[in-house]
Amino acid sequence: MFGSDTPMDDGAGERFIPNTLASIDELGLADEQRQAVLSGTAQRLFGAWLPA
Repeated sequence: MFGSDTPMDDGAGERFIPNTLASIDELGLADEQRQAVLSGTAQRLFGAWLPA
């Protein structure tokens, strides 16, 4: 599960988040797996607590 609340770099995440997303893309995951990493797992775990 990807979390953007991790410590940010000195650019307030301007490098950290894009670099992390690029690393996820480089894993070569199937679309369903990528979706689970980026948001699906959080939606399943937290359900109604997340905005639509």
